[in-house]
Amino acid sequence: MVLVFARTSRFTLTAQNKFRALYVRHATNSATKTLSKLAEYRKPIIYNALVIKELAKEVYIKEGLRPPTMSEFSQVWSNLQSFGLKDLKEISLRDAARIVIRSVEVFGFFAIGEMIGRRSLIGYKD
Repeated sequence: MVLVFARTSRFTLTAQNKFRALYVRHATNSATKTLSKLAEYRKPIIYNALVIKELAKEVYIKEGLRPPTMSEFSQVWSNLQSFGLKDLKEISLRDAARIVIRSVEVFGFFAIGEMIGRRSLIGYKD
């Protein structure tokens, strides 16, 4: 009985090792294929990244963009802290309707973007 158990466990370990080796081989092949595909796109990706960088730099300079100052941070923080439920009670019906309409518009654009991204109206294609 002990010999049978030892042979069974040895067989099981061998089968597990074969499975692990097969899994590692598959993962290595997949990684190699992915890296070779990325190597093909290396030059276009680097070129496009440099173009985007230069374009962003030009926009940054022409628009006079700069990081916010500490006084601007403190002003925004104080505005956020002062906002409360009393401000929500003072909203008119017209403003509330505008908020609801804008929220529905944003959700609609999000839903349309999801459909375009999935290339399907319902669910993802397998």
